[in-house]
Amino acid sequence: MPFSKWHKAPNSQTAWLTAQPFAHRGLHGGQQVQGGQQVQGEQQRVIENSPSAFRAAVAEGFGIELDVQLSADGQAIVFHDRELNRLVGGQGYVGTMTADALRAHILKGSQDHIPTLDETLALVAGRVPILVEIKSRPRETGLLEQAVAKSLKTYHGPVAIMSFNPDSVAWFRDHNPQTIRGFVASTRYPKELGWRLSTAAGQMAAAIRIKPDFVAYDIRSLPNIFTRRVRVSGLPLLTWTVRSDSDHAKAKVHTDNVIFERL
Repeated sequence: MPFSKWHKAPNSQTAWLTAQPFAHRGLHGGQQVQGGQQVQGEQQRVIENSPSAFRAAVAEGFGIELDVQLSADGQAIVFHDRELNRLVGGQGYVGTMTADALRAHILKGSQDHIPTLDETLALVAGRVPILVEIKSRPRETGLLEQAVAKSLKTYHGPVAIMSFNPDSVAWFRDHNPQTIRGFVASTRYPKELGWRLSTAAGQMAAAIRIKPDFVAYDIRSLPNIFTRRVRVSGLPLLTWTVRSDSDHAKAKVHTDNVIFERL
């Protein structure tokens, strides 16, 4: 299928994707926030995908990128890893615990708990754009997507879903076509993604099939024939995770917007 046959949402629906940078997993790092000011300190940190990280992004006018996984009772939980140990300590898997049990956990070095997507949407309340990265795998597609769609149904504000899983993007195309959807891609993870989705040719074939409204691409894999074709097609091209001056310079040449972290 010619590249010109790609689906393309109206510019009026996707212009916000390139209007302001997105803070990767919220605006987090070694700073703590007190009274709207950042305070350096080891005891209290702003942790990724936390309410404090989202408040900090809103305070500075940045969009928010966040990750969601499915709890045992079918709720969308804002958390990146499948296991709890890196960010919480101890053993456990997100998918084996209820939302209430997960919310009871405090994130390491902070006073924040693990939030649900519903809670996060209420916190942001349309003040800045949100990118919801769906952490489902092809064989799992459906339940997490349904939970996210339910949460977004009554949300008023710029929001989009995106995923490495092409079937997740296709699920929204088929069941919630009004939701702006993005395809996340990289050439750096052949073990996790499989060889097809780790090549520019395979990514191009997937994009033609699932018809995303935008692409979010690994800064380390730029540029290649796929990302060049994305830009020629007119689809917004975002890049992650931008952390350095050289990353920003590279992104400025090859993409339309950044998903960034501060060092």
